[in-house]
Amino acid sequence: MKYNIFKSLLACGALVAFASCSENSWNDEYLDGFETPSVYPDKQSVEYELVAKDYKTIASLQENIDKATAAGVLDQLEAVGANGYFNDAISPAEYLPAFLNSIKANTNYPLYYLNPKSSLRVIFKSGAAQPAEVTDIEKAPDYTVSTADYQAVWGSDEDYAESFSPSRLPAKFVPAMLSAAYPAAQEGDFAYVTYNMSSQDPVFGGGAPVGPSFEQSSVAGTVELNKNYTIDGIVTGLCAQGMMVTDLSGTVFVYQGGSFELSSYTLNDQVTVSGKGGQYSGGLQLGSATIEKAGKATEPYVYPSVTPLTDAEWEADFAVFKAANVAKEGAFPIYAEVDAEITVSEVNEKNGAIFVNYKVGESKVAGALYQATKEQMNALPVGRKCKLAGYLMSCSTSGDGRMNMLLVSVDGVPQFGGDVAKAPVMKVAAVASEEVSAVYSFDGSSWSPAENVVVVQASDYAEMGVSNFSSSTVATYIPTFLKETFPYAAKDDVKYVVCKYYDSSSKVTIPQHCERAVFDGTEWTVNTIETLSDKFALNGSTWVYDPSVTIDLPRLGKPQISVDFFQACVNWVYENIDKPEFGAEDIKSGKGYVTKYGNNEYYSGASAYQCDVDLRPSSAKEQCPSGWEGMSDEEILAAMKVHFEKEVCPAVLHQMYPDQMPGNGVDLYYYINFVGYTVEEGNVDYTATYLVTAKGEFKYVSCTWND
Repeated sequence: MKYNIFKSLLACGALVAFASCSENSWNDEYLDGFETPSVYPDKQSVEYELVAKDYKTIASLQENIDKATAAGVLDQLEAVGANGYFNDAISPAEYLPAFLNSIKANTNYPLYYLNPKSSLRVIFKSGAAQPAEVTDIEKAPDYTVSTADYQAVWGSDEDYAESFSPSRLPAKFVPAMLSAAYPAAQEGDFAYVTYNMSSQDPVFGGGAPVGPSFEQSSVAGTVELNKNYTIDGIVTGLCAQGMMVTDLSGTVFVYQGGSFELSSYTLNDQVTVSGKGGQYSGGLQLGSATIEKAGKATEPYVYPSVTPLTDAEWEADFAVFKAANVAKEGAFPIYAEVDAEITVSEVNEKNGAIFVNYKVGESKVAGALYQATKEQMNALPVGRKCKLAGYLMSCSTSGDGRMNMLLVSVDGVPQFGGDVAKAPVMKVAAVASEEVSAVYSFDGSSWSPAENVVVVQASDYAEMGVSNFSSSTVATYIPTFLKETFPYAAKDDVKYVVCKYYDSSSKVTIPQHCERAVFDGTEWTVNTIETLSDKFALNGSTWVYDPSVTIDLPRLGKPQISVDFFQACVNWVYENIDKPEFGAEDIKSGKGYVTKYGNNEYYSGASAYQCDVDLRPSSAKEQCPSGWEGMSDEEILAAMKVHFEKEVCPAVLHQMYPDQMPGNGVDLYYYINFVGYTVEEGNVDYTATYLVTAKGEFKYVSCTWND
């Protein structure tokens, strides 16, 4: 049932004006501190605004549960209780009466003081019906990764970091944590996971001991675009046009281009590099750099302990660089290992460029060695299957995408010297990290990051300058957030945005609120919660939905609602009276009751120009003498009134509201407030009443000009 009468009437060009409430409008939460008044036998109307606990009660009533179950919308009834607002599937007209009847004897509610002559206007919140995912995400358990979890991730209860990192991605470890925590999980379940994430791999052991003349810096992991840096570190990767340099804070690529003398360097060289932060294809690098060798570490650098990436992890890493590339930013290199099959190994005859490409499992995202050497090309023929270890450092977004790796070892054999033998995880210093939250879903057998679910992070709130969203900001902040996060979204894309939400009615911040957002090709939109109202009446001793509607047609100011209504009356007279009876071929022909202006008529007196009903017999006879021939002024006046109240007005209501249905359990009346004009009385306010008897059918009941 369409319960939003106010909204639907506006859409049809009519303004709904409900009767004002009396002085007793109880909107405080259950009248705290209010002294019980005496019963007022003449009480006619009162209003009440639902609070958070009322929605929970509505959703818990067995009568409503049975009704929603039979209609197949029980999940949406549960959403009403959880979210604190009605939706398209659970309307107040159908589900509020059970609530009103359950509390009518409770003196804490205004209903207690009403007699059968009274009516009640209930103010409520309403939004669009939400998919089950919204409610399920909001109800999902909150799992925080513990110290014990991090110890398991790093393989030690003494030597570990309390965060994930590029080589220890959450998607690889969180599923096992959730499986252990929720062994009874069912398909479609969600979990809200909170953990720490570092943008850099911690340096295990800090590399080789260094002499007094060379101390590693803590700079590489802090590089930003367009800033100058000097780094003292160790060479941990080499290619034809540059090197990876690692210091105590992390690793960064130092680009040299065609002038780079690869033969001058080996792994584990100690170097001092100076350059400016830049990016290429999503990868962070130090460009325009100078390199000064400072010696060689006496013990080999120990790389992070990693296992071959799964297809999903490979694609997740690609997504990191793709996002950075789209944003024209740079992502730090990620040390990784893959099980690869070589698909391309050749030299471009025109420019001498070397291409060594490979595939990872069944992933459509290809792999390529960044600035490979001829020796590597010769050692990696097409078809060879091997383990490649190195730094993922940039990407190409054409087609299905390609990830670029700076190669460090093949099947455990190092390139360019050095030692990449796996070593136990060593104790590390604390690494910089930030708290991150994510939503995971269960497919019946395993957990994985939920598709199309986005969590607003602490850094996002900080950038917006707010600590949470609210009913007044959620429809503004989320579209802007999504537009910046997904600049290449396609039409009809859907995202579920999880955020902190301040509920003003309950004065509580909900940490796990979910909004469904849809992209129309230009803008993102979310479900906006509106404050609406509906009227209910006592039918004997039972509350029922009272759908009665009042339409105001003001004269002063000639509002559009009045112009539209009365012009519709004029149009009806032209089509149904003037054309068949007088042969009028144009509404401005002046033939018949409609004047040559086409905006007023003297069959019922409707005037779109004056926004009233003009009941002057003299003007009626002047416009259409043959129509009123032989009738006195009193007879003309009476006939015009009958024409308006019993022919023209109900016909126009049928045109404007063809889908209006009769009331459910109570009669549905339309009250039309308008102005009538006579020479003797001037402008007088009148009300015509109509009963909806069938779909789009309005039966005349009365008009106050007959009183």
